[in-house]
Amino acid sequence: MANKGIFIAENMVSTDVGAYLRSGIQNTAIENGSIVKLNGLAEGKEEVYKTAVIATVATDQVYFVDGVELEYDEQLTRGLHDFENPKDKPFRVRRPVVGDRFSISADMIDSFSSGSSEYVQTNSGNKVKAVASAPTLANFSFVAKIIAEWNFGTKAIPMVRLEVIHVV
Repeated sequence: MANKGIFIAENMVSTDVGAYLRSGIQNTAIENGSIVKLNGLAEGKEEVYKTAVIATVATDQVYFVDGVELEYDEQLTRGLHDFENPKDKPFRVRRPVVGDRFSISADMIDSFSSGSSEYVQTNSGNKVKAVASAPTLANFSFVAKIIAEWNFGTKAIPMVRLEVIHVV
């Protein structure tokens, strides 16, 4: 079974400032570490937003999916790499700000090449895209510098630590 996306909020403003946290919901399952934009409040909800894939890489405001990995069946033994936010159930999203540091699993980054990628940027879809050199900031709503590659847990899941350098 393939690993699911992992998101670790290491040093983010959203940990202390609730205005950078929202709740999202969508009609398909979604992995942690995915990027989404908010698409208005869900019907009948006051604090839960419909989410959508990033369509316009230069202007869509980015949120990272960081759902709480809860299991209701104590019989199951599962790790972070096994968790996926179920469809039609609210999940947490974080809005990054310049200077934030966080890690996502490498498989949540399109075109990632260990050792040769230096930045990630918004991409149409639910994943950021790795690039070798600094992108033109005006062309992307989110850009982060790759500051470390590391392995998570006993399964040694490849992770990428990012520092946000640009966000709209």
